[in-house]
Amino acid sequence: MDLSNVDIALAKNKTLDQSVKDNIKELVVIFNKTFPEVSLDNLCINLETLKVEKASSYVNHFPIDYNAKLNKLTINKKELEKANDTRNLLMNIIIRLIVSKNGIIGFDSDGSFLALNIGYIAGIANMLVGNEGDSDIYTDEIIAANIFGKIIGDDILKEAFFTNNPSLIFNKINNRGE
Repeated sequence: MDLSNVDIALAKNKTLDQSVKDNIKELVVIFNKTFPEVSLDNLCINLETLKVEKASSYVNHFPIDYNAKLNKLTINKKELEKANDTRNLLMNIIIRLIVSKNGIIGFDSDGSFLALNIGYIAGIANMLVGNEGDSDIYTDEIIAANIFGKIIGDDILKEAFFTNNPSLIFNKINNRGE
């Protein structure tokens, strides 16, 4: 699937305003230049029906969050105004949209790889668009994801993440001593 299909998917979503669509497209282009082998099929499916909702600070403390099961983007405007790097935050969401399938994001199908998933996503977002924030709240998770990639192999980690297949990680760990 090429980038023109992303345009088609964005056009089908009448709930997103044009500036949001433009920002999404810009970040998808950046992602696609670095990872041209990664399918954008899930992204297109998710973009067509993506819902955006405002949240209060009492409900959601994150500036921006994505619920894969509901395909819903939640924005906390007060927290977003305080954020140092909204571009990095949106890239984080774009990566989630790219790999989200059937409510599963990356290799975290049951919560057992949640921290690894968070670190891997944050690391990719930082690599693609940098992070202008004073500090990265996911530094520990990024370090853990990098170390884990060195242990089982970056290629295994990448494939497991982009194919929503955590069994690749389990298989590699179980076969390590052989």
